[in-house]
Amino acid sequence: MPIEANTLDVLFDQIAAGKTLPPRAQQAVALGFTAHGLNDAKENLALFDYYRWVLTNCFAADQFNELTAKFIGMAFTSANVFQTDLPQAITLNPW
Repeated sequence: MPIEANTLDVLFDQIAAGKTLPPRAQQAVALGFTAHGLNDAKENLALFDYYRWVLTNCFAADQFNELTAKFIGMAFTSANVFQTDLPQAITLNPW
């Protein structure tokens, strides 16, 4: 078990509760890992193997509900292109 295993408990609790999760890279960053920490075995093999093992052995396939990276990639975020009085950048989605 990797030393970071306890950090994943929050994520596993969210999966168990049926919460829709952001793309995996965003999940990793929110937990304090690099963006590829849960996607790429070369990043942290022990963490990657543990994460995959728990998903495979402790959750049903239909229990895992995450947005795909494509969903995020289909948005266009713009700053200083459109003049608004909004406090944040505007995100335009193709749908």
